[in-house]
Amino acid sequence: MPPPTAPRLSGNTIQPQPIPDGAVKTPRPDFTWGFHKSTVANALIKRGLPESRANRFLEALQRDQKLYSDPSQHFLQVRFPILVIEGKAYTTGKTLFEAENQAAVSGSSMLILRRQLESCHDHVVLGSNVKRDASPLAFSLCTQGPIMELWVHHIFADDDITEYHMNLVATCHGSLCNELERLLLQMDCLID
Repeated sequence: MPPPTAPRLSGNTIQPQPIPDGAVKTPRPDFTWGFHKSTVANALIKRGLPESRANRFLEALQRDQKLYSDPSQHFLQVRFPILVIEGKAYTTGKTLFEAENQAAVSGSSMLILRRQLESCHDHVVLGSNVKRDASPLAFSLCTQGPIMELWVHHIFADDDITEYHMNLVATCHGSLCNELERLLLQMDCLID
């Protein structure tokens, strides 16, 4: 998604930009884990993009506003996030439900970015015969206090309908060592 535009100035006050009805704000998770840009470039080379073009491919797509592989934090070298953490604190009055909703938006955005990259790749690499058997996956960790939930985000596409799903993988109470260890081992398997 494109970066937000600057607010308008009106006299000495700043007027916020109106958000269209039904618009979804760009996700801003508490923590983002993704691929280093060189990892993505190497994957593009393996899929047939010449090395001389692979290193500039993502920057050109972002500059030309065709694909935002780094939608919210331009100073990081991370592209195409695969895991986000959304946390809420008891003291703020925010709930785990709000973290889950924010993770759902982030998960959908992560999957859309990956599908857009596939489409851009197929357009640039003529005759690309990359077979994609499975939809891309993304993950989120939602927390409120010591309660933690690990979710997987995936796409189900049938004809012209694309559905975005998120399924609960694991839950734990962070102050119980056995539960926390089990969750961390599951996350370690995902990240490896």
